[in-house]
Amino acid sequence: MSEDLFYTELPSFDKFTDLTNEGFYKPLPEDWCVVVTDIEGSTKAIEAGRYKDVNLVGAATIAAARNALSGQDIPFVFGGDGASFAFHQKHRSKIEAAMRGLQNMATENFSLSLRIGLVPVKELY
Repeated sequence: MSEDLFYTELPSFDKFTDLTNEGFYKPLPEDWCVVVTDIEGSTKAIEAGRYKDVNLVGAATIAAARNALSGQDIPFVFGGDGASFAFHQKHRSKIEAAMRGLQNMATENFSLSLRIGLVPVKELY
Protein backbone atom coordinates (compact mmCIF):
# COMPACT_ATOMS: atom_id res chain seq x y z
CA MET A 1 0.00 0.00 0.00
CA SER A 2 1.28 3.48 -0.82
CA GLU A 3 2.14 5.47 2.29
CA ASP A 4 -0.30 8.21 1.29
CA LEU A 5 -3.19 5.78 0.86
CA PHE A 6 -3.29 4.46 4.42
CA TYR A 7 -6.00 6.86 5.53
CA THR A 8 -8.06 6.87 2.33
CA GLU A 9 -8.17 3.07 2.23
CA LEU A 10 -9.55 2.64 5.75
CA PRO A 11 -13.02 1.08 5.78
CA SER A 12 -15.86 3.48 6.50
CA PHE A 13 -19.10 2.87 8.34
CA ASP A 14 -22.60 4.32 8.17
CA LYS A 15 -24.17 3.17 11.45
CA PHE A 16 -23.44 5.07 14.63
CA THR A 17 -23.29 1.78 16.52
CA ASP A 18 -20.20 0.83 14.46
CA LEU A 19 -18.28 3.63 16.17
CA THR A 20 -17.05 1.10 18.72
CA ASN A 21 -16.44 -1.71 16.21
CA GLU A 22 -12.68 -2.27 16.33
CA GLY A 23 -12.79 -3.80 12.84
CA PHE A 24 -13.02 -0.28 11.39
CA TYR A 25 -9.83 0.90 13.08
CA LYS A 26 -6.19 0.33 12.12
CA PRO A 27 -3.04 1.44 13.93
CA LEU A 28 -1.32 4.46 12.45
CA PRO A 29 1.79 3.31 10.55
CA GLU A 30 5.13 3.91 12.26
CA ASP A 31 6.34 6.00 9.32
CA TRP A 32 3.67 8.65 9.94
CA CYS A 33 3.79 11.71 12.21
CA VAL A 34 1.24 13.30 14.52
CA VAL A 35 0.81 17.05 15.00
CA VAL A 36 -1.04 18.62 17.90
CA THR A 37 -1.78 22.35 17.94
CA ASP A 38 -3.16 24.56 20.69
CA ILE A 39 -3.74 28.27 21.12
CA GLU A 40 -2.10 29.41 24.32
CA GLY A 41 -4.49 31.37 26.52
CA SER A 42 -7.52 30.50 24.38
CA THR A 43 -9.89 30.46 27.36
CA LYS A 44 -9.03 34.07 28.22
CA ALA A 45 -9.24 35.08 24.56
CA ILE A 46 -12.72 33.53 24.30
CA GLU A 47 -13.79 35.23 27.54
CA ALA A 48 -12.65 38.51 25.94
CA GLY A 49 -15.02 37.91 23.02
CA ARG A 50 -12.42 36.55 20.59
CA TYR A 51 -14.17 33.21 19.98
CA LYS A 52 -14.12 33.66 16.19
CA ASP A 53 -10.40 34.47 16.14
CA VAL A 54 -9.59 31.43 18.27
CA ASN A 55 -11.75 29.14 16.13
CA LEU A 56 -10.35 30.54 12.88
CA VAL A 57 -6.73 30.00 13.90
CA GLY A 58 -7.52 26.57 15.36
CA ALA A 59 -9.23 25.42 12.17
CA ALA A 60 -6.53 27.00 10.02
CA THR A 61 -4.07 24.33 11.20
CA ILE A 62 -6.04 21.70 9.29
CA ALA A 63 -6.45 23.93 6.23
CA ALA A 64 -2.73 24.77 6.22
CA ALA A 65 -1.79 21.09 6.44
CA ARG A 66 -4.13 20.11 3.62
CA ASN A 67 -2.91 23.01 1.50
CA ALA A 68 0.70 21.96 2.09
CA LEU A 69 -0.25 18.48 0.88
CA SER A 70 -2.16 19.73 -2.19
CA GLY A 71 -5.56 18.83 -0.73
CA GLN A 72 -4.66 15.27 0.24
CA ASP A 73 -7.04 13.72 2.76
CA ILE A 74 -5.52 13.33 6.22
CA PRO A 75 -7.01 12.15 9.50
CA PHE A 76 -7.71 15.10 11.80
CA VAL A 77 -9.63 16.17 14.87
CA PHE A 78 -10.63 19.81 15.38
CA GLY A 79 -10.78 20.94 18.99
CA GLY A 80 -11.89 24.58 18.70
CA ASP A 81 -8.63 26.11 19.90
CA GLY A 82 -6.41 23.73 17.97
CA ALA A 83 -6.36 20.44 16.16
CA SER A 84 -4.58 17.13 15.81
CA PHE A 85 -3.73 15.47 12.53
CA ALA A 86 -1.47 12.83 11.05
CA PHE A 87 0.52 12.55 7.83
CA HIS A 88 3.24 10.43 6.23
CA GLN A 89 6.73 11.44 7.34
CA LYS A 90 7.87 12.15 3.78
CA HIS A 91 5.81 15.36 3.99
CA ARG A 92 7.41 16.53 7.23
CA SER A 93 9.30 19.51 5.78
CA LYS A 94 6.14 20.78 4.02
CA ILE A 95 4.06 20.44 7.19
CA GLU A 96 6.72 22.09 9.36
CA ALA A 97 6.94 25.04 6.95
CA ALA A 98 3.14 25.38 6.86
CA MET A 99 2.88 25.29 10.65
CA ARG A 100 5.66 27.88 11.10
CA GLY A 101 3.85 30.15 8.64
CA LEU A 102 0.62 29.66 10.54
CA GLN A 103 2.30 30.45 13.85
CA ASN A 104 3.58 33.72 12.37
CA MET A 105 0.15 34.56 10.96
CA ALA A 106 -1.54 33.85 14.32
CA THR A 107 0.90 36.14 16.10
CA GLU A 108 1.00 38.95 13.54
CA ASN A 109 -2.67 39.06 12.55
CA PHE A 110 -4.46 37.89 15.71
CA SER A 111 -1.96 38.37 18.56
CA LEU A 112 -2.48 34.70 19.44
CA SER A 113 0.29 32.26 20.31
CA LEU A 114 -0.15 28.96 18.48
CA ARG A 115 1.74 26.07 20.06
CA ILE A 116 2.61 23.17 17.77
CA GLY A 117 3.96 19.75 18.65
CA LEU A 118 5.08 17.17 16.10
CA VAL A 119 6.13 13.61 16.91
CA PRO A 120 6.81 10.57 14.75
CA VAL A 121 4.35 7.74 15.42
CA LYS A 122 7.30 5.39 15.89
CA GLU A 123 8.28 7.38 19.00
CA LEU A 124 4.72 7.17 20.32
CA TYR A 125 4.74 3.38 20.00
